[in-house]
Amino acid sequence: IYVFVPTKGFLDGGEAVYTFLMGAIAAIIFIMTGVAQDSIFAYDERKKWSDFICSTPVSVKGQVLSKYYFALILSIATLAYCALIFGINAVIQGRDSGVMSITIMFFILQIFMRSIEFPYLIRFGSKYGNNYRMVLSGIIIFIAFVYCLFGDMSIFGTFEEFMDWFTKLFNGGTLSDLMLVAVALAPSIVGTMYYLSYRISCRFYLKGAENYDK
Repeated sequence: IYVFVPTKGFLDGGEAVYTFLMGAIAAIIFIMTGVAQDSIFAYDERKKWSDFICSTPVSVKGQVLSKYYFALILSIATLAYCALIFGINAVIQGRDSGVMSITIMFFILQIFMRSIEFPYLIRFGSKYGNNYRMVLSGIIIFIAFVYCLFGDMSIFGTFEEFMDWFTKLFNGGTLSDLMLVAVALAPSIVGTMYYLSYRISCRFYLKGAENYDK
């Protein structure tokens, strides 16, 4: 489904509105993909199925690897889809939204989250794995709430000021040299984490199967 942005009068609100809206669309699309990825291992949570997997030539490693490949393909397809719709909108609007760097950040963040969540889902099942994720999300929200109470909120003075800071942040305008190096190394670090997550999940598969229903 193509996400169409109307042209007449849309850019009257300024470039910041265009950038913010396209960034929000990218976030929604990646959230939808994340919901689909969370259910990948839910269909394995049967004791008889795990016993069958162990008896096949691919065994546990092949089963887990196929799930990790499928999740990665979903993320790559989502990134490609965002690049397509942003490119089409750039032609329609006559200017680029400048959110591809943000979209790539969402892609890397999604792989990072899956590398952490999948071992929990395999070891404890969807029910308890999701509980752990809710606790982690609650901690992040609490930290953000505390920062909003006591941190520097000057960048949120006006919408234009915030979007100016937001755009410069992902264009490298407000990043230190150390942060630029960290951003450049992020894909390699997350890729390594994803591989290590797969190896850990292979070890957890049979232990998690002990908690499954027959």
